[in-house]
Amino acid sequence: MQGAILIQIVAYHGHQGALWTVDVDPTTTLLASGGADNTIRLWEVKTGKLLKTWDFLTAIKRVEFSPDGRQLLGVTEKRSGQLSTIVVYEINPDPEGEQTNEQTLRIVCDESKATVAGFSYLAQYIISGHEDGTVSQFDAKSGELLYSTQVHEPDLPSRRILVRYTGYFTDMLQSRICNGLQIGPTLSPLRRTRLLR
Repeated sequence: MQGAILIQIVAYHGHQGALWTVDVDPTTTLLASGGADNTIRLWEVKTGKLLKTWDFLTAIKRVEFSPDGRQLLGVTEKRSGQLSTIVVYEINPDPEGEQTNEQTLRIVCDESKATVAGFSYLAQYIISGHEDGTVSQFDAKSGELLYSTQVHEPDLPSRRILVRYTGYFTDMLQSRICNGLQIGPTLSPLRRTRLLR
């Protein structure tokens, strides 16, 4: 049929309970998801096949692939005596390849829980937004905290932070410059913060 568009719908079955976050790698080969069942799951986009499950003690609030798709970041919830963490795994981009169980990086957020995190361009840094209104910059290899700044009051729970690494805001009330970061609160709540490449 000339001019027809074929749409394939793929279901991804496996999570129990709420699904909080998803991201697709840059080649649209792999999909990562995280949810209330305390797991990060890795899927093959084309088939919906579950490739790997990583288990945690609390819910996963955020997943994100690095710009090259070879790393996967996850943010765990602070709950039941467990601190929020930012974890990173090396990812084999081949859906038939084996995925590691070992985290290459684990950042414990002991001062304030991370509500969102992501990679900067070329995955040199990890930028995270925290419940107390701070935004932090970590070295993506060592996990060392490089910079942290207060960008909004902690008693403004409806505001989310838009973090953009070297760029400008189109929807901002104010901005601050700190070590190459431009940070500012947005005019409307955001469900997901994305580090724009």
